[in-house]
Amino acid sequence: MTQAEIEKWQQKNTFYCQRLHARITPEQCDENRNQGKGSWGASGGFKRACITCQECADYKALKATVTGQTTTKKKGKKKVAKRGNCACCGRGPYALQPKRLCAKCYKALKSGDLAMDSAGNFVWVGDTPEYYLEAKRAAQQERGEVGDMIKAAQQELDKEKLHQPKKECKPKPTPPVKPTSPANVLKIKGYQLERHTRHRHIKPIASIRFSTRSCDINLNAAAVELGFSDATHIDVYKDRTAKVLAIKPLTSPTDNDSIPLRGGKDKHRTSRVFSAGTIAKDLGVTESGRFELEPTEDGFFLICLANQEAA
Repeated sequence: MTQAEIEKWQQKNTFYCQRLHARITPEQCDENRNQGKGSWGASGGFKRACITCQECADYKALKATVTGQTTTKKKGKKKVAKRGNCACCGRGPYALQPKRLCAKCYKALKSGDLAMDSAGNFVWVGDTPEYYLEAKRAAQQERGEVGDMIKAAQQELDKEKLHQPKKECKPKPTPPVKPTSPANVLKIKGYQLERHTRHRHIKPIASIRFSTRSCDINLNAAAVELGFSDATHIDVYKDRTAKVLAIKPLTSPTDNDSIPLRGGKDKHRTSRVFSAGTIAKDLGVTESGRFELEPTEDGFFLICLANQEAA
């Protein structure tokens, strides 16, 4: 290597350091500044700290003067281009360029064929390319097919609802009222009077009552006389669709799923109560109300929660 080649290489790869009075490379500058209080070199010798280089404040400007700077690149994760649909033509998923554009649209943006207006929308300055028009037509066709599929599915559901028979819970006729005993009838001056009794409801009624922490179903005195006088437990069957309960009074529990009845111990308390928090939640009942209790020939009692007006 000639002297001219050496000087050319030094001009390209080194700079003159005023503190060391010598030309050094940027790598040597970094090594001098990052050197600790003392360390062992590669050859085994002990390298002392370079206080002069550590106190230097002009190293950035000096390193910038080197045109052929060969500083070591920091190791790190390579940046992976984000993938997705183009913000202009909608095609994808592609590796997105700046402004979330595909390679074709970004090339058009750089060449001036594509521009962005004040609202942030992309506008073609010249002729609209064919790939952009094809992408838009495909998107419109896809939206139309999806819309037709949704309409067809909705029509099928409407047809099923029309042909599906409605489940109505019709109350059975009320059992005949027992005639009043002659001892409770009084005739005075042409008037025929009946004695007032504690039974305010002629019909057997089941009342649902909600409190802050629980939900109970109360059976009135007429219902108790109808078949719950000696009952201590009940078995409950439910139809979630029609919101109907079937209750069977028991003198002893069938198993652990039998619900105990409360009340009836005091002679002045003729009603019966059982907890129904889980039952009301399963049937979607959220408000208090009164419902007629309908006896069946099988010894069950029906409560139609959909016919509150029947009570």
